[in-house]
Amino acid sequence: MEGRKELHASLTKVNSTEFLQFVSP
Repeated sequence: MEGRKELHASLTKVNSTEFLQFVSP
């Protein structure tokens, strides 16, 4: 459960970064 939560946080962080780069390149 702990690892799964950490993995989810990593994916969210990556998605947020890509989203920000897409909105304001």
